Amino acid sequence: MGWLSITIIGYFFNSISIIIDKSLLNKQIPHPVVYTFYISILGLVAFLLAPFGLHLISVTNFIYSIISGFFFTWALLAMFSALLRSEASRVTPLIGSFSPLFILALSYFIVGERLSLLQVMAFVLIFLGSVLISYRRHYQDKHVKSIWLAILSAFLFALSYVIAKYVFDEIGFISGFVWARIGSFIAAIILLIPQDNRRVIKANFSHHGGGAAPLMIMGQVAGALSSILVNVAISLGSVTLVNALQGLNYAFLFFMVLILGKWHPEWLREELNKEIIIQKVIAIFLIIVGLYLIV
Repeated sequence: MGWLSITIIGYFFNSISIIIDKSLLNKQIPHPVVYTFYISILGLVAFLLAPFGLHLISVTNFIYSIISGFFFTWALLAMFSALLRSEASRVTPLIGSFSPLFILALSYFIVGERLSLLQVMAFVLIFLGSVLISYRRHYQDKHVKSIWLAILSAFLFALSYVIAKYVFDEIGFISGFVWARIGSFIAAIILLIPQDNRRVIKANFSHHGGGAAPLMIMGQVAGALSSILVNVAISLGSVTLVNALQGLNYAFLFFMVLILGKWHPEWLREELNKEIIIQKVIAIFLIIVGLYLIV
């Protein structure tokens, strides 16, 4: 299976994870710190991959792996904070549209990636489609803040993925991915330093742990599969193009919102009307054309 097929499957699972994340943040786990903490801690499950290729690495590569995982956790915190303040189908495209721009610049200097003219054209179409799908005429204060949080998340994800690509090229996928989870674990421990964070994590575990557990496990399984597949694709192909292909994620997310919103509107709280649906369909068309140029 090539990197493109792996990427498509990875983003499908990511869409499922985003929907569950949003429903949990709205309904059962209202604090982004709580969700980020447990995701980062559970990331240590990646050590189950150790028998399949984990090995000792140089101090330099170990530090890079730690930094990649560290930035990933803080990117999650910014993303979940944005999701709490706005719709999933707007926050996710914002992250997906800015992250490739950051990655395009960072990968040029860090891993020396270069895109062909056709790939640049595809990149531009995907970027325009991503911006259009997240555009809204009027932003409330909470939505303005969600924009900045989404952009911050995009930058941190970009740092994490580009550094991960460098590490994968140096030491292989399994070692790079597993050691990076230590960085995420360290970031999770840092989240415990503020007393308010410790209090809200403890309170949510005691009060919501049982009810949220099944849905959270489903989200974690989908998120873990997505993370592994996307990182495998990055190790095999271009980190810039793999990240730009998040456009597929928006298409999956849009149709999931249309379906689930009818049955559980209180979960997602998405703003949908005829004008917005047309806007998103046009945006998805631009993204699909961009994907066609890449293929």
